[in-house]
Amino acid sequence: MKILVALHIFYQDQADYFASQFDNLKDIDCDFVITTSDDTPELREKFARFNPRILKVLNHGLDVGPFFYALENTDISKYDFIIKIHAKRIVRRGYKKNPAGWFALGKWWRNLLVESLIGSPEIIKENLKTFANNPDINMLGSPYFIAKVRSIEKNLDKYLKISNDLKLNPPLKVNNLYVEGTMFMARTKIFPPMLSKIHFSDFKKSNVYDKHSDELPYFMERYFGSMGEKIMPGASNKKFEKLSKLFGIRRVFFHSFQTNSGKHIIRILGLPVWWKKIKI
Repeated sequence: MKILVALHIFYQDQADYFASQFDNLKDIDCDFVITTSDDTPELREKFARFNPRILKVLNHGLDVGPFFYALENTDISKYDFIIKIHAKRIVRRGYKKNPAGWFALGKWWRNLLVESLIGSPEIIKENLKTFANNPDINMLGSPYFIAKVRSIEKNLDKYLKISNDLKLNPPLKVNNLYVEGTMFMARTKIFPPMLSKIHFSDFKKSNVYDKHSDELPYFMERYFGSMGEKIMPGASNKKFEKLSKLFGIRRVFFHSFQTNSGKHIIRILGLPVWWKKIKI
């Protein structure tokens, strides 16, 4: 079994974290490809021990566009599995609740997504064993981020139109599962049909503060799950499960968070009591 690990690292201050996660793969037959819009000597030094291919890429399509760029510039037929992970913007967003009902703060979101896939040597071996025991399953992701495409989604009509216009098979459908956050481990065989329909050149320049600047990355977040059809949960985190309940309770009484529009807001018992404009 050979694995391709595809990392997009836009936020370079997170390089040490991902290098430490890569250490968990030292006993696994895998290659590393890193996409970045800022290929620096410091970045290369941090990952040098893994002998990765580092591809400089335009900042288009958030983390999804660079993933397409990596696949388009790699002979993926050599690999049985592909792991997609990426640096994630860490801001004070308060105790955010995701569609699966979990509350978390800051780095928890990134860490849960990444570490359910490669958080320890034991986790990656268990994930490989899970795939071996379930040959009909094509994708695995964090149990806290496996969500359904919902009929009430604001941009659902746009996503369904993209699917229809591209004549994708299978198509995107309501209630299909996907991994919120777009980090997963998947069988390589599901990607070639998609790569004949969608290309890196289709993605627009990224704007993390405007989710509507390019709908394609958010469509793909959902469509990757449709390609996998069924999604297995990766490693759980019992400490987080306990803390999440506390996060949810605390959020009711005191909630300090930053918005994409550049406001720091404090709410007590759900009522805004203070805010100020900040730099983002």
